[in-house]
Amino acid sequence: MLVCYKWHTIGSQAASLWTDIDFVRQGALAPVLLTRSLGAPIRLCGNLDGDNVLSTVVTDNGVRICELDLSVAADLPHPLPTVQSILAVDMPRIRVLSLTLTDFKYGNATMVVAHPAALPRFPALEAMLLERFLLIPTHPLPRLTHLHLASLYGINSSSILDLLRNTPALEVLHVVKSGEYIVPQDWATRRWDSVFLPRLYSVYLSRTASTTIHDLMTHLEAPNLAVVTLSSISAHTGTLVSRTLIPSSLAARTVTRVAINVTGKFAAICTAFHGPNLSLSIGISSGNNMRNAMEITGWAYDDLPALLPFHTVDELHFQAELGRHRVGAALLPTMAARMPTVSTLAIKYDERSPERRTSDAAMGLARAVAALLSGSGDGTRRGLGTDAETDSPVLLPRLAHLEFIVATIPQGFCELLVPALAQRARDGRRLKTLRIWLGGVNRGAGAAMKEVDQVEASYEDTGIFEHVDSVKIDQREKTGPADEPEDSEEPTSNRLRWGEWTDCVRTPEHDYW
Repeated sequence: MLVCYKWHTIGSQAASLWTDIDFVRQGALAPVLLTRSLGAPIRLCGNLDGDNVLSTVVTDNGVRICELDLSVAADLPHPLPTVQSILAVDMPRIRVLSLTLTDFKYGNATMVVAHPAALPRFPALEAMLLERFLLIPTHPLPRLTHLHLASLYGINSSSILDLLRNTPALEVLHVVKSGEYIVPQDWATRRWDSVFLPRLYSVYLSRTASTTIHDLMTHLEAPNLAVVTLSSISAHTGTLVSRTLIPSSLAARTVTRVAINVTGKFAAICTAFHGPNLSLSIGISSGNNMRNAMEITGWAYDDLPALLPFHTVDELHFQAELGRHRVGAALLPTMAARMPTVSTLAIKYDERSPERRTSDAAMGLARAVAALLSGSGDGTRRGLGTDAETDSPVLLPRLAHLEFIVATIPQGFCELLVPALAQRARDGRRLKTLRIWLGGVNRGAGAAMKEVDQVEASYEDTGIFEHVDSVKIDQREKTGPADEPEDSEEPTSNRLRWGEWTDCVRTPEHDYW
């Protein structure tokens, strides 16, 4: 019956079969499909070239277009007037507009279409995708909820803000692969007006300079903002530490879970902060530049501890090199001093290279954690306040669950932890659980289980059972992002994977890009 109906529809040349028209893929057939579509709404895709065929199609069928995807060659004789003439066409049904500037052979550039004389209001526009384009409308786009900007070069931040001022219903902002924007000559004396976006919920900025992020984020007033992802931020000397990277509206949000991942000697740092109405992640890269790595180091010690209120954090995930004289050995107590309510601490050793999977590295990890548990960690190194909580000699006073995720632990690993655990037990801060997950890095299951058996057999001699309610060493069942085995008897949290939890605030799904 279904097959018969399909062939009947094809035989009758129903207009609904010919509404997806691609002048690039379908070529000479596209005008035929356009005729067969009759008066139905159409999705139109094509390249603007010198013959003006596509421009004519848009002009003649503007009232029918519901989606428009245009690629504009940068070497056209007059690309800007051509684009402006197309955008001047009345398109009351258009829901999705995509503009891409292609074939630019002389460096980076962005085409700015600002205040065209006859730009219509596009009352039904819901999503706009601009690559090497910046469209600044003369009228508000009242239904625009999703905005994607890519590869923007050679413009200033005020132009971006001018676009955002005309998107009062914006919910999702997505900016990727954009260089540092041009700073106007009057930047030092000029004060840009803030942009009020009451419905903005999610912001994603990737592969963007920290100065750009600062200029955009500090001018947003978004009381509903909950999901912020700042990915692959480029750190440049002298710019990162002095710049605010998040809107002021996030400063008072409650944070309950934090994940920190330091790569090498601050070659990169990735952080995630989660709460009931917040999901914030920040990733900063030095580009293997030593001076930029120093900028990241300064940000980690000076800005990160004061970024958000951490006094409500319940779970901390920390990954770095924690051996003697390693960067993580100082950063961990620095952050721990800001988090007096942490009950779960999970430490994952950076084990991607062979030299970090040695016994010495594991023993360095044990020494660093023992110093943290005993309160001898340098919690006042840099960037800390003087309130009573941060000056307390006891770090993580409410810690109940401690986890290690490592490739191996040598003989003596637990002996280093015992004195600190014993001291906490005497002080009334006895740990409930100590878990060590082994394996998962170029290891066979048999070898991993053999080591588990050997370590567990030597546990009783260390006295560690006397100072912790539950001690367990287990093999990691997964080598992927989820580090806690699925068959764990007593999972200590609703962890989804390292640095992520099942109840995290998430970006609403959509199919615009």
